[in-house]
Amino acid sequence: MNPTACRRFAGEVPLDRLWHAVPAFPTLGEVWLRLLETHRG
Repeated sequence: MNPTACRRFAGEVPLDRLWHAVPAFPTLGEVWLRLLETHRG
């Protein structure tokens, strides 16, 4: 499935039904973002 099809599918599904798809752990990019935000002050 291509990304465009995924966005179309996700756009039609209520957020309550997609909530389980949110990962319970941060990605590496999120970790770096938090470190940079903390360092910046």
